[in-house]
Amino acid sequence: MIPKPIDAITEDVLKALVSEKVLERKTLEYKAVLVCSSDADKKEFLADVSSFANASGGDIVYGIAEDPQGLPMPATGMPLDNPDKEVLRLNQIVMTGIQPRIPNVAIRPLLLSNGNCVIIVRVPRSWLSPHRVTFGKHNEFYCRTSNGKYPLDVTELRSAFLQSETASERIRSFREQRIASIVAGETPVPLLNNPKLILHLIPASAFSDGPACDLGRVERDPVHGVRMYDELGMSHRYNADGMLVYSVPSEDKLHGSYAQFFRNGVVEWVKAWSIKPRDGHLYLPTGYEKLVVKTAGTCARIFRTLEVAVPVIALLTITGAKGYIIFWDRLDFHNHTLDKDVLLVPDVMMEDLDVPPEEFMRPAFDIVWNGCGYARSMNYDENGDWNPQ
Repeated sequence: MIPKPIDAITEDVLKALVSEKVLERKTLEYKAVLVCSSDADKKEFLADVSSFANASGGDIVYGIAEDPQGLPMPATGMPLDNPDKEVLRLNQIVMTGIQPRIPNVAIRPLLLSNGNCVIIVRVPRSWLSPHRVTFGKHNEFYCRTSNGKYPLDVTELRSAFLQSETASERIRSFREQRIASIVAGETPVPLLNNPKLILHLIPASAFSDGPACDLGRVERDPVHGVRMYDELGMSHRYNADGMLVYSVPSEDKLHGSYAQFFRNGVVEWVKAWSIKPRDGHLYLPTGYEKLVVKTAGTCARIFRTLEVAVPVIALLTITGAKGYIIFWDRLDFHNHTLDKDVLLVPDVMMEDLDVPPEEFMRPAFDIVWNGCGYARSMNYDENGDWNPQ
């Protein structure tokens, strides 16, 4: 992979690849032209993209030929009348021709001084692998070595699926252990003894063997650091698990919320609701979704600072709320109580840190409302747009 953000790659950077004799390798491939018109061409393009995602990620540079030793030739580019239109076409091919979809594939046209264009395709390592090419009647999985792409055999494919299942199991197990600890009162700060709203944000890469996150980068962030802490709590400190942000304690030294940042990138946010009975009922605050959206947005900014790779799995849990109801409209009163003391909402996925949290969290919110007798979250209008009351 070219060691620069894709938007920072210039013609001089491409010239440096030539002058420094940067060989093709597992994470970098040169191609003289990009031909993606026939079905066979599209399958070849998709095979290249998916092979990077199923391996270590990397860049494909179209418009630079390589010699027999794999060294890049001077960039000549390709004549393109409308580079932006070509990028849109390629993005559509990637989105519809590979399953599951690869998050955050970036395609950038780079205009050269000769008037031609280089197309750079940056494919991140995927934590949702293995991905297969599904265009047409194709149904093949590819991976990469330093010698290029190759189709996975049965043994390799079985291993890839087992690794994916193992990652999913580790995420489920982590959540269950953390919820059990919270219910038992084993939290990093003592919490009010009230129903609790819990959000776990777990990067799919969290349980890999990669390096730990430098949480100090958030603390040192001159623009966002302090504001991020203020949004999640009023105080912060390091602890054995990473970094803890927590609210000011009450007179009896109990806290209303905390956010635990683990060194592997996982975030655990817990809010203890202060709820008083009204009219003989216990109500779940309908505004809780605003809190979740705000917290997820804050954590997305922190993930960017820490360079945490997507996707991020979002897991919403409510504990201690059995018998509670959601009140929305006196003319449409659903007197259905939540029948679970621990509501484990199925996971949703943050595939892009720039996507508004209210978009990817909606299925989780719907399930909470389902548990109280409603067809959907009433904080969205009939068109599905976020319209919290």
